[in-house]
Amino acid sequence: MKNSRILIVDDDDTLCYLLKEELISEGYNVEIVYHSDKAIDFIKKTNHDLLLLDLEMDGISGLEILKYVKENHPDLQVIVLTANNNMRTAIECIKNGAYDFINKPYQFEQLQVSIERALAHKDLMVKNTVLTTRINQTAPHKIIGESEGIKNVIHLAEKAARADSNILLQGETGTGKELFAEYVHKCSNRSEKPFVAINCASLPDQLIESELFGYVKGAYTGANTTEKGIVESAEKGTLVFDKVEFLPLDLQQKLIDFIEKKEFRRVGGREVKKIDLKLIFTTQKNLFEEIGNNKMLDAFYYRISTASLNVPPLRKRKNDIPMLANYLIKKNSSKLGYKTNLISSVALLKLMEYDFPGNIRELENILIQSSLISDSDVIKLEHLCLNTNKQNVLEREISEKEKIPCLSKLKKEGAISLDDELKIIEKALIEEALSMTGGQQVEASRLLNVSERSMRYRIGNLKINRKDV
Repeated sequence: MKNSRILIVDDDDTLCYLLKEELISEGYNVEIVYHSDKAIDFIKKTNHDLLLLDLEMDGISGLEILKYVKENHPDLQVIVLTANNNMRTAIECIKNGAYDFINKPYQFEQLQVSIERALAHKDLMVKNTVLTTRINQTAPHKIIGESEGIKNVIHLAEKAARADSNILLQGETGTGKELFAEYVHKCSNRSEKPFVAINCASLPDQLIESELFGYVKGAYTGANTTEKGIVESAEKGTLVFDKVEFLPLDLQQKLIDFIEKKEFRRVGGREVKKIDLKLIFTTQKNLFEEIGNNKMLDAFYYRISTASLNVPPLRKRKNDIPMLANYLIKKNSSKLGYKTNLISSVALLKLMEYDFPGNIRELENILIQSSLISDSDVIKLEHLCLNTNKQNVLEREISEKEKIPCLSKLKKEGAISLDDELKIIEKALIEEALSMTGGQQVEASRLLNVSERSMRYRIGNLKINRKDV
């Protein structure tokens, strides 16, 4: 998440300078503390989202700083960067609250992925990686729409809510899978009980099992008390695994028995506990492809998809756009204090022509931006902020496939080298970006949305001569 505040605590001046430059180029706000003895006082006086912490420094150790952060600033995410690749040290850091442990030297791209996940973990999860939502207990959430596609999904959701079956909600990003999960809960006989959703993409792999099932005192270093896990917090209610495709394979294997028997043990414990809850899983991926790519166990898939619902994209339910637009305008004008509460028929027709790659979430963002621009109570055509680049990509998707040389080559030859073809495409894109920017590597990296370091590596790896482009 850009504009996030990152603190680096490391006594290596050169590394800190280079790392700060890389992070600033990615849009982060960065500060550095070079002396570990000053780190705790600095943390007390400032407010950061993420701490990049070296372990071995003169003065107090990085581990002492980590323990302080865990006890006094539990929301501050910590990524440990160290040349010490001892596994015991890594485990001790994770148990003491570090989000991740990365060995030096490291690739910046690897660190960037960890940073993004740590910040998502901070932003999206509440109460130690759990986003717990207590739904309004008065009436079921209303799903907006009258198209046949959405009415069919609503009907299936209501049937699945009454049945004691696991539900898989599939659909593109922004289609409203989370809202359907809440709707299922409200339509079930568990509506008065807890509704708990966990974002699987934000759960740290090292602690995911203890977060889910809890742990007993003494289970590992730092486990000073017995704690319940996410599963027990959803007792008698509904537990949602959002973005289920991010669960690691070893945990999928462990969850198979849990899903079937509704039994579990806390980490470090012997007592088998029974649990009564409804399970819902959501994904924006094609899970059969995930199985084919060895990212999901087929046995796990068949257990989570007893009832499978596909939430249609907005482009396949365009008749619902007027109703959705009016609802979203009124909702956000009240919430955000805009005076806009109407949309002109011409603007509405323009929305109906657009295919919304980002679905309802994109529609809402467009309407919020348009309300901000409008100086009256009506959104007009000139106020609409449509992402025509995405639209053009969507419209050209099928025709462009015919223009990709490797596709015709595959059809003609029957077998090709995927790695070789990807290198050809990557090289062509980089050469074109360099050509467009007059050979300026920094500008070319921005065009392709990669870091300058990554661009340098790719140019060298692909043997691209900038003088020739």
